[in-house]
Amino acid sequence: MSEGVPGSAASDTVDAAEAVRLGMITEAVPDERLDDAVAAWAARLAEGPTRTIGSLKNGINFGLTNDMERSLEF
Repeated sequence: MSEGVPGSAASDTVDAAEAVRLGMITEAVPDERLDDAVAAWAARLAEGPTRTIGSLKNGINFGLTNDMERSLEF
């Protein structure tokens, strides 16, 4: 992902394949497949360990809004 930082600062555009390669996105799909791809992703999340996913989301959000010391205590 570090390759994307200089490009972001320079406002370079990135196509879908490059965004996947850089780890900016996990998957790129054509417009006509977007609804199916979103539904499949939502089903995968719903079938997964929802409490664990929720805790992970809370931890990420906490880390994004707090300093390192407070985040490590979380």
